[in-house]
Amino acid sequence: MSEFGVLHWIVFAAIVYVVFIAARGIFGAKNGAEMVCLDCGTQARAVRRTKGSIAIEILLWLCFLVPGMIYSIWRLTTRTWACPACGSERLVPPHTPAAKRMLQQQASTPT
Repeated sequence: MSEFGVLHWIVFAAIVYVVFIAARGIFGAKNGAEMVCLDCGTQARAVRRTKGSIAIEILLWLCFLVPGMIYSIWRLTTRTWACPACGSERLVPPHTPAAKRMLQQQASTPT
C-alpha cells in the first residue's frame, strides 16, 4: 500500500481551501451594503459577481485536476461587488461626495 506523500497533502490542502472559499461564498452575505453606481446612478444594494465561466471551470475539473483547481481559486478570489442594474464595479457609499454629485445630477436632469 502506498503512503500519503507530500504531493497528496498539497492537493488535499488545495481542495479543502477551495471548498472552504466556496462555502464561505455560498453561505456568506447575499447582498452588500446600499451603494451608488457611478456609471448608471442606481442606488441599491450591491450584488456579488464572480468572474469567469462555470462551464469552463467544470470542463477544466473534468479534464485535469491542477488547471481546474487554479481556475477555481482564481474565480473565487476575484469575486467583487457590482451594481445590480448595470454590473459595474464602480460603486461608492451614498454619503460620499461622488455619490452626492451623481444623485444631484440625476435629480436635476429632466426625464
